[in-house]
Amino acid sequence: MPTAPAFSITKILTTPTNVVLSASTATNWSYQLQFRASLGAASSWGNVGPAVSGTGGTVLLGDTSNATNATRFYRVRAQ
Repeated sequence: MPTAPAFSITKILTTPTNVVLSASTATNWSYQLQFRASLGAASSWGNVGPAVSGTGGTVLLGDTSNATNATRFYRVRAQ
């Protein structure tokens, strides 16, 4: 697999029930927002929505099903 291009989260918007990340992307790559409830070994990463194709510009990755006051940790998987 080729080396992943530079990636950066350019903005994070939160509301009581939503999290939306704005991120820079590269073409020919897809980006999948993932979450987990804790960083402990018993917790695993789960996908949030579908993977988004890179555009060479900025895309939005969001979790619009987040329960109010739920603790969640996020990462973006590029492939």
